[in-house]
Amino acid sequence: MKRASSKISLIALFAITFIQIGAQLFALLVIVPTLVKDVPKSFQMLKGDYGYDSSTFWNTIPNITAFFFVVALIACWKTNARIWIVISFAFFIASGVFAMTVVEPALAELIANENNVNLNKMTATWWRYDWLLWALTLLAGLFLTKPIYEGLIKR
Repeated sequence: MKRASSKISLIALFAITFIQIGAQLFALLVIVPTLVKDVPKSFQMLKGDYGYDSSTFWNTIPNITAFFFVVALIACWKTNARIWIVISFAFFIASGVFAMTVVEPALAELIANENNVNLNKMTATWWRYDWLLWALTLLAGLFLTKPIYEGLIKR
């Protein structure tokens, strides 16, 4: 990697990607266990004037991350980092599609059917989907480690 702009864009992309990965892990380890602790009573944490709502974060950060992917692709297009950014971006897009088409609808169905006899099974399924979503996003981040290593650490 030759230009400073390509290094800076790659560092920014790496940072925002791992901020998102960390936030997902926090949700999986802290928020989700509380939400599913005693369904449907634990769903109360989502209700009321001061209910838990992370939608502002999740409607913002993935879009910023996508923006940084585009910036890094443009800045690193003539470098060896390009292929790794493309692979990472593909996993990032796959995780977004999975979130919108599987994880979010499963959560909405879970909340809407809080009196369903299969609620525990639905909850377990949604939680597995959420872990799979995190794994896809983690893979996106891990694919960025190679160009980070080659461009910034290895000399």
